[in-house]
Amino acid sequence: MKINDYYITKYDESWTNAIYRKKAIYNDLFHNQLTIEIPVANLEDEKYHNLIKFLPNNLLLNNKIKEDGKYFYINGKKCRKLAFLQEYFTDQHLKENLDIHTTTGKLYLTIDPNWFIKCSDDEMTSWYSCFAPNGEFFFCPYEYATSDSILMAMILNDDKSKIIGRKWVVIPECNYIIVDELKQYFCNNELFKLILFLGSYGTFPIEYQRSLSEFIITNLFHEKKDDYHIFSNAKDKISIGEIEAHIYVEGQTEGGDYQFFNTGRVVRNLYFEAAEYIAINKNLNLNAIELKPIVQFEGPPLDEDDLYYQDRVPHCERCGEEEELYGYTYDVYVNDTDTERWCENCTSRYAARDEYIDSLVDRETLLDYGIEILFYHFGSDTLESIYTIAKPENIKYLIEVRIPKEGRTVYVDVSEDNMLDFIHLSTDEHVPYYYMDKDDYYDRYDT
Repeated sequence: MKINDYYITKYDESWTNAIYRKKAIYNDLFHNQLTIEIPVANLEDEKYHNLIKFLPNNLLLNNKIKEDGKYFYINGKKCRKLAFLQEYFTDQHLKENLDIHTTTGKLYLTIDPNWFIKCSDDEMTSWYSCFAPNGEFFFCPYEYATSDSILMAMILNDDKSKIIGRKWVVIPECNYIIVDELKQYFCNNELFKLILFLGSYGTFPIEYQRSLSEFIITNLFHEKKDDYHIFSNAKDKISIGEIEAHIYVEGQTEGGDYQFFNTGRVVRNLYFEAAEYIAINKNLNLNAIELKPIVQFEGPPLDEDDLYYQDRVPHCERCGEEEELYGYTYDVYVNDTDTERWCENCTSRYAARDEYIDSLVDRETLLDYGIEILFYHFGSDTLESIYTIAKPENIKYLIEVRIPKEGRTVYVDVSEDNMLDFIHLSTDEHVPYYYMDKDDYYDRYDT
């Protein structure tokens, strides 16, 4: 039996119970359906606001520039913003860095477990994550589907054969936490007026995000969007972290700054990433209330006969160790396509996380099969060398920069809104950067 077929069978009863509960909790959203379409507001004009900040620094310093609607006024002369920006950016980077684009896909919200487990399936998506069927945390979507707090937003093509973009939507429950020695007791209450929109994958434009948050606030809480503070991780990272620190997530060991708790059910190491956006009612003071925001799961208990604990192989494929492997082995890429199951000891000694594919990779594989990417840190004006086995064409915000004095072309990740710092480069200029050779790389990850 395939791993996904096994888990679908294992989780069937838990999913049935979760759907019954969620239909009642979110009836004002779904009206007895599992998946609904959300209308997307037309924010075309708003996209053109505040684009002056994307202009090259040397242009801003040497000219008097104002903006009005869709136009720049440069030294008094009127020109269309997009036409002018295209002099400095490719169309692709205009879309990816400035978000001046839309998608023809439709926005949906779902509580259907069958959509949850497709969230990173390579047959449905253009990305790879640790939630993929062979990913390190492949079982998380199965667990997410059992939680009363978790929904999935997704953008689909016309025939619903592809997920163009997706993100988890988390609305914590209100609970009391009473700690008595080794036991913790939880008392279910109502939903917090607090919405976490976790990191998005694929294409998820800002107008879709705004339509999503307003739809939930209006139809679930029956309030106005103006009644809520909206925090963005890109602009309000400290505020995001402070709110996450008040939220208790069962079994969470990696991801955002949440509080871990265990209900006594078999412990799973869950990945629960940081929020990309948070909407919180302006009257909700998390420091002043006894109730706590809780994200719980209601999946089946797994015993030693379950595939999760056997981890699909009876031994570590690197060292051959067969004892006490239950729950502590990991998928590790040993070339650019194949994985092996490694024990915790081998993983910590010989593997490193590839941030671009969000997976563990053998360190030698990173160097032998991977490419080197220089990641620009705006604050320190330095470039860090990172290795990945991802294909360059699959990485957003990647540009090629020629370093003539060294006779080579390198890839530079400009995802921190640093595109402008490279736009002015010519073939006669040299890029200051931090380079890390193989010995330095091993020293960095040596455990």
